[in-house]
Amino acid sequence: MKCIFCNAEIDQDAQFCPNCGKDLSMYDRCSKCGELLEEGTDFCPHCGTRKTYRNLAGTQTPKQSPSSNNKLFGWKGIMGVIALLALLCFIAYGAVVYSCDRSKNQPHDPDPDYAEAVDSDSIENAEKELLEKQKQDSLAKVVDNLSDSIAHISDSLNKAKEIKEEKVRRSNSERPFAASSSQSNHRTSTGSSRRAASVRTASVPVSSRNLGYATFKGSWPNDVNGRMVFKSSHVIDSKDPKGRVAEAGDYVIGEWADGHLVQGIWYGADNQVKGSVIIGR
Repeated sequence: MKCIFCNAEIDQDAQFCPNCGKDLSMYDRCSKCGELLEEGTDFCPHCGTRKTYRNLAGTQTPKQSPSSNNKLFGWKGIMGVIALLALLCFIAYGAVVYSCDRSKNQPHDPDPDYAEAVDSDSIENAEKELLEKQKQDSLAKVVDNLSDSIAHISDSLNKAKEIKEEKVRRSNSERPFAASSSQSNHRTSTGSSRRAASVRTASVPVSSRNLGYATFKGSWPNDVNGRMVFKSSHVIDSKDPKGRVAEAGDYVIGEWADGHLVQGIWYGADNQVKGSVIIGR
């Protein structure tokens, strides 16, 4: 076998030419006689055998055309890439849907600062409501006490008047008929006036006492239904812890003990109630 470069004799399996040193492994050899074949030669110029190709293991395989390989790889490669992209898109879509469903169903913890603010407002509102309710209960209790006291005073005065009228009736029964008739008419008119009078004007003052800043009508210094009419601006009572001041023309009707108001109703000069005064003994 000869080298295709220098025509020197070489071994059939030689990889390099011993004469010119060229690399002969890149050239094909004839499958029959073993001669080196130049590129582009389809038949061996020595024996006429059709050109074949050997792989790295030394087996001869026919060489495929580049056009057929590229065509096969193109279609299969494109289909494989499309399938892979579709699979990746499907997996990504499933992950997004699962994440959204999980976030909707998962309970969210409230903001601790917001919860604390809400609790503080609720506690403050509850305290305000409790204080308001206590004030209303206290006022209702005061009104009930005053109503009971006024009713008690009214009953006492009515009983005292009935006893007095009974005494007058007995004394008049011993007088002549004319006097008795006149007294009877007087009792009738008195009884009608008594029924028409209110609790505030039910008692007739027994006496009057000038205190300078006011005039007291009743039994001084103790009376269960005395009336204090103020001439000028002055505190209602020196023992009043609130120091309430009555104006000229105001008056107070109530219970008095040792010259001090125990409890009563405070009226203005226009006869309108200005409030209740409870001091105690």
